[in-house]
Amino acid sequence: MRLLVGILHDEHDIVVARETLRRCLYQWHILHGFVQRHTALRERDYVVKARRAYLIQKKILNESERTLVYLDETFINKNHSGTDTAWYCSDWKNNPRLDRSFGPYINKPAGKGERFIILNAVTKDGWVNNAQLVFQAHRRTGDYHGSMDEDNFSTWFRTQLLPNIPDNAVIIMDNAPYHHMLLEDGVPPLSSKKCVLQQWLHENNILFNEHFIRAQLIDLINQHRPVKLCKLDHMLQTNPLYTDRNIAILRTPQYHPELQPIEKCWGVMKQYMAQHCDFTLTGLRKNLETAWTKITSDTLKGIMKKVAHWEDYHFEQDSLLDAVDDEDGRINCSDDDSNGV
Repeated sequence: MRLLVGILHDEHDIVVARETLRRCLYQWHILHGFVQRHTALRERDYVVKARRAYLIQKKILNESERTLVYLDETFINKNHSGTDTAWYCSDWKNNPRLDRSFGPYINKPAGKGERFIILNAVTKDGWVNNAQLVFQAHRRTGDYHGSMDEDNFSTWFRTQLLPNIPDNAVIIMDNAPYHHMLLEDGVPPLSSKKCVLQQWLHENNILFNEHFIRAQLIDLINQHRPVKLCKLDHMLQTNPLYTDRNIAILRTPQYHPELQPIEKCWGVMKQYMAQHCDFTLTGLRKNLETAWTKITSDTLKGIMKKVAHWEDYHFEQDSLLDAVDDEDGRINCSDDDSNGV
């Protein structure tokens, strides 16, 4: 109650006695009591840590003068037309001049139809020049990631993206598998035979006791294994074509499409294409060319504003939850210490 009185006074300039506030809350059927904790609803620590690390880095970049380039892939099917609702004549049955096409029996093809895979990059000023890639997928259903692989993405990355972005840029992408393919570190699979694990330790001059069990060998390997490097990051850091350009890569945390502006761009484009769908590949290509132009400077301003809102929201919420955890941890530690010998 003392906390509520303080919040009302400090944040809303409302002065009220504690007993008065207590009576009002009771009349409003607002109770104060013990609650149950639902830890299953909490995010996993690795997700929270990844989000926090990203937001800290993003705050630094937002205050810098570096160009932020957001890239992503999506797909669009030939028969993508949004919902199955439409305007039609309510009296079509009573008018002999009107056939079924004037009623709710719209001739819409079954299935999703052929699919286009779309890849592009955007900055706060608009699409990156000459970075657009569109090709027809071999599969009509399933996850579009099955139609985009490391070779396709890496080729596009080298030939269409890097030549068209400025030096000192930061490329922001999600965690799709082909976005962070790792270099081989020479470490054998941890499911290997014990003798294989021992051989790797011996070849790397890492001391171990011959009586170690597998679990101990695995712990020792994890302690000494090289730092995992992504192929694209390694290329930018070591390839003479890019070392002087100072281009870096930042990856958004998992399960956070709201932090990626280009996801909103796809939504705007797909909405236009659904509204103008004619269920033909020719129409799909034509509508796609027009859909690119729907991402205007005003549209991007609104999208960037929404993304900034989510960045601030997550940062604030994580800070509040961390304060609660810190308080619980302090209390728990004090309890544990009091029980010590």
